[in-house]
Amino acid sequence: MKRWQTLRGHWAALQSRERQALTLMAAVLLACVAWLLAWQPSTAELAAARESYQEQLLLAAQAHRARPWQAGSARAGKPLPSQLNESALAAGLRVSRFDIDSDSLRMTLIGESGALLGWLQQTEQQGTRWETLVLEVEGEVLQLGLMAPLQ
Repeated sequence: MKRWQTLRGHWAALQSRERQALTLMAAVLLACVAWLLAWQPSTAELAAARESYQEQLLLAAQAHRARPWQAGSARAGKPLPSQLNESALAAGLRVSRFDIDSDSLRMTLIGESGALLGWLQQTEQQGTRWETLVLEVEGEVLQLGLMAPLQ
């Protein structure tokens, strides 16, 4: 309480011009603190949201470019990656890798030779064009690495 009275006494002892200058400096300081605590973090979050939105647009464009199988397919209309994954699982194959980048799809399948080669023949008959095929033997099963263009 005594400190408040002492501070008030010092304030009253200041000239009017000094009080105005101190009030203006306090207002500027308050505005700077408000900018640092409120405005700057919100602009950083806005920039992060814009970046995330651009990434989502890129992913949507990639998914849109994924070509569906030919119209005669029972699953026509679905994107190629979905069709390949579903048909591989339906054929009893294990999908150990499935990567999609801007222009290609890479997948690795593991399964018995008959099921694996039958699935591969079926996908080619339905219009999938494979650019790369790598076949490896792992004991009783085969591992097939594939790459297909998405365009």
